[in-house]
Amino acid sequence: MLSKTQTRILQNILDGTERSLAETAIQSVIREKLPRFLTEADANLLRDFFVQIEIIASEATGRKISTHPLRPSEVTKLVETHKAEVARLKAEAEKQKEKVRKA
Repeated sequence: MLSKTQTRILQNILDGTERSLAETAIQSVIREKLPRFLTEADANLLRDFFVQIEIIASEATGRKISTHPLRPSEVTKLVETHKAEVARLKAEAEKQKEKVRKA
């Protein structure tokens, strides 16, 4: 017979496995349906999709995404603008932290 601790550990493992299987299934469906989604999306949705995905991607992955044939050219400027704004806000926050440290 398993102790309460052993039972809890096994349940945590099973829960993690179930989540992992569900995530794998979701990723599979997305991978399968994404090409159709991209070809059927209207121009605004397509632009917004690529902007968002490039913003959250690493630099290397963003470069790969930027070569996708369905990616609107205007995405480049929108992503650059977003990244510049994030950098500006980070710099501003650092200046504020420095003022607080000196005070």
